Amino acid sequence: MAAVDKNTLEFVGLAGLRSLLGTPEVVYHLAKAHWGKGVTTELARASLRFGFEEHRFERIVAIAKPANSASIHVMEKIGMSYEMHTNYYNIDVIQYAITRDGFQPGGMTYLLKP
Repeated sequence: MAAVDKNTLEFVGLAGLRSLLGTPEVVYHLAKAHWGKGVTTELARASLRFGFEEHRFERIVAIAKPANSASIHVMEKIGMSYEMHTNYYNIDVIQYAITRDGFQPGGMTYLLKP
């Protein structure tokens, strides 16, 4: 899904869920101008909430290259736990995961628009 700044309606990036070899995966890609503002964490948490509440997934994963400390930090901030170093599509990654029971949505909300 496309993400926009709720005040300016400026496009800030993409976030949501996709399938990683049959497992729901939270993904986020933001324009560099919006890095470091907490937007990624908010989008990732909203994506988890959507996956757990709307789709009733039991578990959601996220992956990042080992050198991508910012993305790993986001995964940890949203409550995900390290699972393993692994390889998908010939790319070495670190995989984190969270279960529906372990998810804490906090006070955040999300709004879906067609």
